[in-house]
Amino acid sequence: MTLSNSPRRPLVHRITAGLRRHGFLVATLGLCAIAHAQTTDGSLRWHYTTLSSAAAGSIISSPAAGPDGTMYIGTEVGSSSSTTSSGILYALNSDGTVKWQFQAGDWIDSSPSVSSDGMTVVFGSWDGKVYALTSSGAQKWSYSTGGYITGSPALGSDGAIYIGSSDGIFYALNADGSLRWSAALGDKTDGSPAIAPDGSIYIGASDNLLYAFDATGAQKWTYQTGGEIVGSSAVGADGTVYFASLDGSLYALNAGGSLKWSYATGNAVDASPTLGADGTVYIGSTDGHVYALTQAGVLKWSYPAAGATALQPIYSTAAVRADGSLVLGTSDNELLCLNSDGTLRWTTPLGDWADSSPVVDGNGDIYIGCYDKQIYAFNGTSGAQYGEWSQYRRDPQHVATTPFGYVSGGTGWISALSVRAFPGTGDGSLVAGFQVKGSGSRQLLMRAAGPALQSYGVANFMPDPMLKIYSIVGASATMMGQNDNWDQQTDPSLVTQISAAETSLGLGLVFQAGSKDSATLTNYSAGLYTANPSPVDGQNGVVLLECYDNGGTAGTELSAVSARNEVGTGNNILVGGLELTGRCSLLIRGVGPALANYLTPSSVLAHPTIRLYSISFISTGSVSTPIAENEIWGNATNASQISAEESALGMGMVYAQGSADSAMLVTLPAGLYTVELKGVGGTTGAGMVEVYLAP
Repeated sequence: MTLSNSPRRPLVHRITAGLRRHGFLVATLGLCAIAHAQTTDGSLRWHYTTLSSAAAGSIISSPAAGPDGTMYIGTEVGSSSSTTSSGILYALNSDGTVKWQFQAGDWIDSSPSVSSDGMTVVFGSWDGKVYALTSSGAQKWSYSTGGYITGSPALGSDGAIYIGSSDGIFYALNADGSLRWSAALGDKTDGSPAIAPDGSIYIGASDNLLYAFDATGAQKWTYQTGGEIVGSSAVGADGTVYFASLDGSLYALNAGGSLKWSYATGNAVDASPTLGADGTVYIGSTDGHVYALTQAGVLKWSYPAAGATALQPIYSTAAVRADGSLVLGTSDNELLCLNSDGTLRWTTPLGDWADSSPVVDGNGDIYIGCYDKQIYAFNGTSGAQYGEWSQYRRDPQHVATTPFGYVSGGTGWISALSVRAFPGTGDGSLVAGFQVKGSGSRQLLMRAAGPALQSYGVANFMPDPMLKIYSIVGASATMMGQNDNWDQQTDPSLVTQISAAETSLGLGLVFQAGSKDSATLTNYSAGLYTANPSPVDGQNGVVLLECYDNGGTAGTELSAVSARNEVGTGNNILVGGLELTGRCSLLIRGVGPALANYLTPSSVLAHPTIRLYSISFISTGSVSTPIAENEIWGNATNASQISAEESALGMGMVYAQGSADSAMLVTLPAGLYTVELKGVGGTTGAGMVEVYLAP
């Protein structure tokens, strides 16, 4: 929705936001990942030597990074002829010290997956078991299959765990370790599953087939290749499934299983494909080359270039970093970093060759296992990229489920929005917008919290905020309601109703009698509205602006929310909190250049980027996990679908082709989320976050 410029309200100089069903998250200052300062990119931080001294046994598992910075990796400790044949899962602190270790019954080549809240770690072992551990290393449960497990698990958004076994069975387990369903494959599988937003699961097997299953375990289709499939698929936002085969080819299939294109490398491919922010597909081959292909399967470059001496065979999957560079291990006993144009940035030595695929975490730290039985950590000057499928198993936690993509039939709705800001004036003024659709009405609780923030340690709160609500029709803004002090209403019964709504909504921040916080509780019919907080007494300060859906007519919904503000740097970027009730497909936009048609062109954010986080609550507090991001909307593999959704929504502000605005189409389960808008390269200006229910 396009927010009216009138009335204008204050600019933001400090913003952190969030909300929760049982009380909002006042501050999410930790959302911005910051790379280690004053370090050399690729320099060694530390290496940890596992306890094995046997000739056999190595580290093939790829590490996974938990949201708290813990690094998890499995090892082969010893061999069948040694005194220690059991594999160990290590949990290492960011400084390389051991947090804990867990001994399985045999080798662990499977890469662990870490749940979004960081509380569960899941992996498979050569002993045929799937293990689930707590974040402190205690076993929650194990599930026995009929064969060894080398592939990695995928974690569904509904808590399901998917993993294959050498017994030729593909397993879906519930979060408690019980069997949900199983499906027979034509042969064993060393491959790892990948999950699309619609719940489709893709896994390859040694019968040369890629299998597609739906969330109930029904087989949708198979695709035949000329060799075994031992890696993982990557799923694009447009539904394209990318995977490689030991026949030496990289394949791109439509979501229905038909071939879009294939590209033949010079030898078998063990590695898995990854996708850059501009849609580039990266793959390493045992022919000793790294390939970069366009979305259409056309070669952009290879490293080393054609005609140059090839590297030793590559088994490691590349991780694409936020700056577009990629890192991967090689059989030349080194960690390799390439620029996005295929030129060499740096190499750094390892003690032996690396089958393991590196993980890049949000701080830029790079972790990889090696055949010398050591775990390496390297400094990085660029953090993880949270694009469509930017590293092995998609993200640092190796969940292997992508939120990118539109799925029809979602029954959920937007139930809350919050924005915390320090208001100012001008084109970067704080304006929250919301849209109601349907033939009935929704009752919305709107709040501007100032003094109430003091109990959360906010010192510079707005002492006396006033809340004004405007109805927007065309270019006209008509004030339809206002409140200064929440318990001083024109209709005194509203005070009781507001308190009751706070209780029924489970809000942790309840306004106290006599406070100067403001609130309105109103039934809204279909239309566009804006909410504007301002200081009554001229004393500015931090204000938390909130909108909660308190029920209403069936078939009528809060269909869109937005927030416009001055976007600064550091803690002054724009962050909006969002609550979803039920599964939703959303169009999320980070608007900058497109605002030039409504605001002073020189005042707008020239190059915005958006990042989406999921919010979980655990006993020790909240966990913010980045799950998706976009910088230039036209680079998304589903850019045409984004344009189609803009048209379907009847938006007046449609993105121009080639603009630097950002957008993503995502499908998300019920929960709490934050959307972060900032300027690329530290740029600033007026920007807007918009969230629409996609029809």
